[in-house]
Amino acid sequence: MSVEHRQPDNKNDHLKVVSQYIIDILPTKTQTEIIELIFDTLLRNFDIDYLELYSFKRKSKALILSEAYAEKRSILQDLFIINEIPLGQGIIGQAAKSLQIESIDDVSLYPELNQNGGKYVTGLIIPVVTDGKLVGVIYCASNNTEQLPKHIQNSIYAIASVTAIKVDKIQAIDKLQHSIEKLEYSGKIQDTLFEIAELIFETSSMQEFYQRLHSCIAKLMFASNFFVGLVIDDGQAITLPYAVDEVDEVPPNEVIPLDNQRPSITGYVLNTDKPLLASKQKIQAMIDSNQVYIKGSLPNAWLGVPFGKPPLHGVVVVQSYNDDIGYTQKDEQLLCFVARHIRNAIERMQAKSDLQFLALHDPLTKLPNRSLFNDRVYHALNKCKREQDRNIALLFLDLDKFKQVNDTYGHHIGDLLLIKVAEILQQSIRESDTLSRLGGDEFAILLEDIDTKDSALKVANKIVKALETPFKLNEIQIKTSTSIGIAFHTKSNSNAESLVICADKAMYQAKQQGRNRVVLHQGDAQSDMVPTNVIEKDSLKGINENQFFFVFQPIVDLDTGEVLGAEALVRWKYSKMGTLPPNSFLNEMEENGSIVQLDVYNVKRALGHLKKWKSLLPYDFRLSVNISGLGFTSISLLEAIELEYENDPDLFRYLTLETTEKSIIKGVELTRAQMNIFSKMGIQLALDDFGTGYSSLSYLGQFKFNYIKIDRSFVSGHLVSSQQSIILESINSLARSLAIETIAEGIETQEQLELMRDLEYSMGQGFHISELLTEQQLLDLLRSKKKLMTS
Repeated sequence: MSVEHRQPDNKNDHLKVVSQYIIDILPTKTQTEIIELIFDTLLRNFDIDYLELYSFKRKSKALILSEAYAEKRSILQDLFIINEIPLGQGIIGQAAKSLQIESIDDVSLYPELNQNGGKYVTGLIIPVVTDGKLVGVIYCASNNTEQLPKHIQNSIYAIASVTAIKVDKIQAIDKLQHSIEKLEYSGKIQDTLFEIAELIFETSSMQEFYQRLHSCIAKLMFASNFFVGLVIDDGQAITLPYAVDEVDEVPPNEVIPLDNQRPSITGYVLNTDKPLLASKQKIQAMIDSNQVYIKGSLPNAWLGVPFGKPPLHGVVVVQSYNDDIGYTQKDEQLLCFVARHIRNAIERMQAKSDLQFLALHDPLTKLPNRSLFNDRVYHALNKCKREQDRNIALLFLDLDKFKQVNDTYGHHIGDLLLIKVAEILQQSIRESDTLSRLGGDEFAILLEDIDTKDSALKVANKIVKALETPFKLNEIQIKTSTSIGIAFHTKSNSNAESLVICADKAMYQAKQQGRNRVVLHQGDAQSDMVPTNVIEKDSLKGINENQFFFVFQPIVDLDTGEVLGAEALVRWKYSKMGTLPPNSFLNEMEENGSIVQLDVYNVKRALGHLKKWKSLLPYDFRLSVNISGLGFTSISLLEAIELEYENDPDLFRYLTLETTEKSIIKGVELTRAQMNIFSKMGIQLALDDFGTGYSSLSYLGQFKFNYIKIDRSFVSGHLVSSQQSIILESINSLARSLAIETIAEGIETQEQLELMRDLEYSMGQGFHISELLTEQQLLDLLRSKKKLMTS
């Protein structure tokens, strides 16, 4: 900047200077332009040898030196000290605080004005003020021994005032523009995060999930090259479940060793657990110093962000091969923020996938569970009906004296034994056969396309012999054996239920005959069963004569042991066979349709109990009654409930109706309509046996349940992996997000109780908490207000 002093001779001249400054400042758009203009105006028109401009930062209440001129040039970069002056400190800070012009006759009296090496005589400090608010300070110094005339000081003050107004306006515009950009950007991020959260409900596979995730990231930054890496093998390697690269071909699910000494650049991010933003030059320098290696082509820009902790630890990466496209700190901050949500989405998506698997498989051995096994038997029998030359055999296996293993060595060793037995059984059968763990130490095998009974016996005896060899588990030698019952498909056991009963009976005969042996069922499974037509006739008579009654299983708060409700479990005091459990008659009643009458009877009986107990019931007590699929959608049940509601609507606040997934799929729309009616009456609804069907998660979105009851297959077992815990935790978390209470069924050991407490399940039931109670025992419990367990 070329500057020549030309002191205005009179007031008119200084007014012209001010007027010209006003004209010149109007088109300026940035504070940098204003600084250049004010320095040019003051140094060119007035006798000033040194000039400093300070801006005021309201947050820190300090003056920051923005620019300094001496000897006709900017010297800000040359200063020894870049001033930051607290408001009120020193002569400049005091003038700023008072908002008054300060005239200095002898600059040498103020050391802070000479700290950058200047030796000036007189000085002038002018606060830059608009609407009574401090914007900054102008400090002028001169070698002239005479102070600037008053009209010149007024001119500089006028210029300072105009400057303050313009600066304030520019700051307001900048702030508004920044707010608009921030709102638009925040809205974009929020939309993307919401979209990521929705992916778990809108995608049916992990591959589709990753593809949609890629699209979400691409809306926020350049992501033509994108991949997700997950740590596997206890931290020894990385797998790439999803990778898209414009230059290099990446094999599906490629596995990369996680070398701590010289890792890949992705491994480096995972090892340091810190994000990495790197240019091509930085990556090359890291390669040259043996910090990392690059697998594939060297990108122009690379950004990787780690997420999660073991067992779900991974990294999300974007990279660019284009010289014109790179990444910024803003991109890094954004991807770090999004990565936390990606981790949650991947976890829930994996949990959903695992949940679908565990709904049909045993969590300990990963074998098909009872539901899937029964489905396989059903389909195999249908094949036999279509193709007369086909035969199947069913093997039921029970480990001999397995309880002694648990009692002697602990459940951990017992679980290891079950896993090892499952491996041996799998090796003993063909790939076309189905091996299932039914529960506890019971296994079942479906042999399809079996020629003769001798062929089935040969397989069973092979298993018996294989299991006679002792196992070595955790340096402990365990000896076990098995009792096997075989049922062969015949005309008399042509349905799945009767075939299962035959195999089960044969297995118990094997135990009675001394264990460690095979028994082939020879009799007719129907001989010990009540014929369906008799069940239908006698059950209707039993309903009319009140032969059906309830036993009760308390439902408790898992933290306090307080009784919150009870499940009413129906029993039949059958004159011909004594007291029968529900599995002895419910299937037959459902097949012949008489189950609807039983449902109506059960609801009426439950309401009768509630009316009689009303004075004893806690405010939040709920009595749960199981309703069949046919009953749930029947007009008979609805009419009966509506009639009872008219008589005593207050009772319904204590009533909960339970149904299963398999029941509601038989009439989705009608079920939904009935549920809405029941809810309006104050009846609460529970989805029983959650996780045993095929679409558990979808039902939570379609139907309004107050409770879900986690099936006992999820609770059983003592060796629960961290992944299985995540699934149980995810079920609970998902239920809470939908305002649904969770009840853990089948809690039969202290270990299971502690597990459900650790996973923050609020309610539970099972024989470890309480045995089945009669009506009188339940009333005594409610009167005593006794807690069934301690925290």
